[in-house]
Amino acid sequence: MGSNMGCAADYPSLFDGLFILEIFKNCSNPLTIVDISNQTKLSFSDTQKVCESLIKLGYLSKNHSKNRYSPTSKCLKLGLGYYNLSPLFQAAVPIITNLSANVEENIILVGHSRYQLTHIFSTITIDKVQPDFPGEQRNILYTAAGRSILSHLQAMDVVSLVFADERTSLSRRTITDPKQLMLEIENAAAKGFAVINGEKNEDLISIGAAILDAKGDPIAGIELEGPRSRLKWPKKRERLGSLIHNASETITGSLKK
Repeated sequence: MGSNMGCAADYPSLFDGLFILEIFKNCSNPLTIVDISNQTKLSFSDTQKVCESLIKLGYLSKNHSKNRYSPTSKCLKLGLGYYNLSPLFQAAVPIITNLSANVEENIILVGHSRYQLTHIFSTITIDKVQPDFPGEQRNILYTAAGRSILSHLQAMDVVSLVFADERTSLSRRTITDPKQLMLEIENAAAKGFAVINGEKNEDLISIGAAILDAKGDPIAGIELEGPRSRLKWPKKRERLGSLIHNASETITGSLKK
């Protein structure tokens, strides 16, 4: 079959192209070549070449009057293969959907890679608590799923992460003391789930547990979020924590088959 896209040799490296596309995830405005070059550390000429290739491939568009670049809707298609074929997504969604039918709070699925959490999927049952959109990043230290994931990683690596993080206070309940954060992570390891008690938003409580792959490494997590008015009693948090933990173990079991 013929193609007007040219051969692979016509285009710069895949690494550089993906690197450029990734920087747009945290941008609120289109970027100039200088912006992209500064963020990627690529030379000006290399940045131009890669951006032109991404335009030919349909992943970037250029506003010629302002000389600024933006990702196109074709970038959304990159995620379709994941949603269609990911063993994690296929295993987790039915379990999360079933769990959502039995609780009153929102349930969220996040992916984990190298201390980075990415929102994948959510069921929304409480309009007042709007979770992040799919693809958005979440703070691994200040999400319940994130702390549970950290409880499955090497202790020294977690200590390094905790002490290196800025630990900005997000509310009067935010834990910024490294030793206290380590204690919360240790509690998550003991219980099988973590609880974030208003640390990001004083009126929001979340409960999360890690999902492991066949090697026992954390690759994702599920998290329940709800307003304090619904989750103010410790016994209810413990009960929901057990449900979240059981759901995460069921998903983990499916991934190991």
